[in-house]
Amino acid sequence: MRSTIKAALVAGLLVSAAALAADEMKMGEMMRSMDTNGDGMVSKAEFTRHHEAMWKKMKKGANGMVDLKSLDNDHMAPGGMTNDHPMPEKKGY
Repeated sequence: MRSTIKAALVAGLLVSAAALAADEMKMGEMMRSMDTNGDGMVSKAEFTRHHEAMWKKMKKGANGMVDLKSLDNDHMAPGGMTNDHPMPEKKGY
């Protein structure tokens, strides 16, 4: 019984660690896509341009706001907003 509980805890920790690593990798990829001049750094201007482009592509309601539910349904689907930003080639970092 104890070994089953320990195994379940270890498995849960491994899954959590893998999910965290995947989230960090996605964040790194997103930051690299913002680095439009390839200097290995993201300026405020690059960051702002990236997010303004994302905002323009989002489906908005009559009130001009984005419904969070639509983010899951519209923008994360194949061909949605997140797929509009191809990953740049790595530039040595």
